[in-house]
Amino acid sequence: MGNRSYLYLTSRHGDADDRREISEANNNLPRLWYILLALGETADAITDQRVFADAGTPNFSADARVALNRFQRVTDALLQHPLIDRLPALPRHLRAVAAYLEECVDEQAGDDILFSANLDEYSWFYDLSPEEFVTMQQREFNTVWADIDDCIRRGDHLGLERALGFENDDFTDWNQWCWSFGIGGFGDYHAYFRNCDDAPREEEFADFVPQPDPWEVARANDLGLNRRQVEQDGLFGVCQVNDDDEAGEILLPAEWSEIWPADDEGASEELWVQRDGRIGLLRLPAGGPATLLLPPCLDDFWGFTDGLAVVKQDDKMGMLRRDGTWQIAPTFDDLWDFSGDLAAARSGDLHGYIDRTGNWIIPPRFEHCDAFSEDGIASVTEQGKQGLLRRDGSYAQPPIHDEIDHDPAIPGWRLRLGDKLGLAHPDGSAWLAIEWDEIVAQGDTPCWFAVRREKHWGLLDHTGRQCAPCQYLELAIRGTETTPPQFAVTSETGFGMIAADGRELIPARYGDIDHLLPQWHANRTCTALHLVLVQERGDKGRLGVWNLDLPALIVPCEYQAIAAFFPDPERPPLFLVVQEAAGQALFGIVERDGKTLFAPAFDWIIENHGIARNTDIELTRNALADLWLSGQPILAHRSADQRNLWLQADGTTLDFADKLAADYAAGNPQAALDLARAYRSGNGLPQDDEQARHWLECAAGGDKPLPAAQAELAEILAETDDEAQQTRARELLETALQRAADWPSAGYRNLFGHMLLNGHGGPADEAAAYRHFSLSADQGNPYATFNLGICLENGWGVAGNPQQAMQQFSKADKRGVPDAAHRAGLLIARLAKNKSDQKRLRQMEKAAECQRRELATADSNTIGAACLALADLLQNEGIVPKHDRELPDTLETGALAGNTDCIERLIKLSEAADSPWHDPERAAHWRQQRDADAEAPAQKSSIPRWLPFLLLVVIAFQRVRWLRYAGLLAVVLLLYRCM
Repeated sequence: MGNRSYLYLTSRHGDADDRREISEANNNLPRLWYILLALGETADAITDQRVFADAGTPNFSADARVALNRFQRVTDALLQHPLIDRLPALPRHLRAVAAYLEECVDEQAGDDILFSANLDEYSWFYDLSPEEFVTMQQREFNTVWADIDDCIRRGDHLGLERALGFENDDFTDWNQWCWSFGIGGFGDYHAYFRNCDDAPREEEFADFVPQPDPWEVARANDLGLNRRQVEQDGLFGVCQVNDDDEAGEILLPAEWSEIWPADDEGASEELWVQRDGRIGLLRLPAGGPATLLLPPCLDDFWGFTDGLAVVKQDDKMGMLRRDGTWQIAPTFDDLWDFSGDLAAARSGDLHGYIDRTGNWIIPPRFEHCDAFSEDGIASVTEQGKQGLLRRDGSYAQPPIHDEIDHDPAIPGWRLRLGDKLGLAHPDGSAWLAIEWDEIVAQGDTPCWFAVRREKHWGLLDHTGRQCAPCQYLELAIRGTETTPPQFAVTSETGFGMIAADGRELIPARYGDIDHLLPQWHANRTCTALHLVLVQERGDKGRLGVWNLDLPALIVPCEYQAIAAFFPDPERPPLFLVVQEAAGQALFGIVERDGKTLFAPAFDWIIENHGIARNTDIELTRNALADLWLSGQPILAHRSADQRNLWLQADGTTLDFADKLAADYAAGNPQAALDLARAYRSGNGLPQDDEQARHWLECAAGGDKPLPAAQAELAEILAETDDEAQQTRARELLETALQRAADWPSAGYRNLFGHMLLNGHGGPADEAAAYRHFSLSADQGNPYATFNLGICLENGWGVAGNPQQAMQQFSKADKRGVPDAAHRAGLLIARLAKNKSDQKRLRQMEKAAECQRRELATADSNTIGAACLALADLLQNEGIVPKHDRELPDTLETGALAGNTDCIERLIKLSEAADSPWHDPERAAHWRQQRDADAEAPAQKSSIPRWLPFLLLVVIAFQRVRWLRYAGLLAVVLLLYRCM
């Protein structure tokens, strides 16, 4: 069963009735839980599932709305990943998790909703007290989230994958990834996630329609042959089903307590029917009528096999034909189906075999017997020992064994005598002598056998000949692609490999060995079965490549990762390698003979991508093969000087900027855009704003202007104070957005709306700004959603509507937009003013939650205003604080953010003698801080007071009139600054 953990939704002040279990984990803590429980606190233990023991560990809890915002930020960041379209199942399931969790939170009763996790069983893995475990686990939650948050802010896709735990998941094992991330844990709670760990869902969460279990539907209703059960007053009958799958004519009145198909597949005319606890048999064709073949007189039945059904009547067993007549009268104490012409039967305590007339062919003398196999052999027990019996009653293996089992995978019989094992052929003849402690079949038929004597394993071929002596700690076949197969072995000195004849292929001295995975390349699979990854022993665990044909180590064990790729499918592969240097993973390329083509010196090759580090190297090697096969160079980023280079298959390099400039000159405007982005970001080239703008001008102009280049150039121009530049920026954006379908334009459409709203680069047009914000929001831009709220709140370009504005701010808040929760809270409080007392209080509590979420947003620019709004709700609206010091702590947070109103309120709160937070020292501190801030402007000027008077003397001797006027104006300005 494992050590299980449970995730709940609950209310901070609620009881057990307000609690809802929504997910579970087994023997691990999913990464999703780290996101949901970060920045939380301990809570009262939920002990519902603490059945076997209780270590006394408190629950971990976190604000559900804030946690959803964190997860939405993670989802948004992954959806921006440059290679996300290669894994369409990933965003689909992330969106499903977000929708499910939001649905759960919205449905949860009570206020102040929390995610709460019972990790008591998980704590058993640690030799820690509950207090030590809580401290350790909270630190882990917060550390992981801080790492994730930092990667999102920096746009570090690979770092985000590492922080989310994707680096060990290449998504080829979808089941493992679902459980490690946490999606599999929802399977028992929502039908969308049920069994989705076996195969990804093809439909979105919103489009999913749960289907009932088909077996249950068939068992409950479908009787086959267009017949269906109907119920009336607790009794059952049968109706016909028409072509539209609708109930039609009644074929059998509802007068039976149970009805079953006579065959398991429900495809026969016969039906079992029950009345008054007894079972009968009737025939009901598709169109009727029904014929009762056997009145209800049976106690139990089994399905028909080869026209006969085993039934029980008055505690005796017999066999019934399909027409309801007896093939074998019910005279036996137990009876099984026929195997050929013999069926096992029991009379009293002994078993034997009967023929189809019910006569004993092998009289009852066995304590137990099985049905005969296709080879005419049955396992029987006589006088406490097991043997193998032929159909004529003679023994193929005498009854001297302690255990005999049929193994269809070999195929054959496993024989145990005492502690030793052997094998018999399917016909019962001897195969492997009974002398082994364990026997494991290896590969397909005819197979090899790994055999163990005491603690060591050896190898036998399918005839029983010993190929390798028992000298290994482990022995297992390495795939079935090679003929004859090869075997991985483990000895006291490490891992190695042997051939089917026992020859050593790789000495058993390595820490691990593994397949060098094939490359799926352009509708064909390129493999190199003679190449094997080997890992050195020790903490470093570096990888190399062993060539089984030589046999020899051709790539030394110096690398953290190796992937083969085939730029020429007709030749052996090259190797993409990753080597760690000073804690940094660097890529390189090694030739077929192990010589270095490009030393490991590159942060990335092809592009800075990932979606799991393992997948990163797999995708990279596939792209490498494609590009070099077509004669193109590949892009790489050299770590030492942080520059990009083009790598060619012959081992030479091309300058990054020179090649892109040449490509642009040859008519490729995308090359100019790529070059501009490199100069602008400093990624691969020294940052150079002038060069960036030059190449953006190239990509945005000419015969084939790129709309993305026009938009990026406009973004640069819009940041200047030059009105002409802003005018051009607006024109460029307008032109680019006319081709919006050709490029991802949502963010730039939002920028265009901002320029229209504020009159940058041309006259203000509030209505047009609102339209562009709407289009951008529809494309998924959360900042455009926020701007829609601004317009609706102020009536800019649309009729003012505080309710709709609040809804837009709430949507933006869920996407993690700073200031959105604050503004939503202000509007909720404003709209609640005219409601009844109970509704008003409920809305004010929601407003307070919004302000708390704003304060939980680390990059919020409205901390002071949010603190003031929350303090106002706590002081004036009767909102219950989350803890005793929430009001003073909130005001102090606002004061530290520089909000003067918070400072004044904090001083008054600390000065008041009747205040529970009376603190004269704090009041004095903030009064001193306030006064110092008030005096600060007078201390800012560092201009000597004598300077204006000296300038007046100079002006007095100046004869040029306009210079005298200019000097007088300078004197006035200087006097103002000195005041």
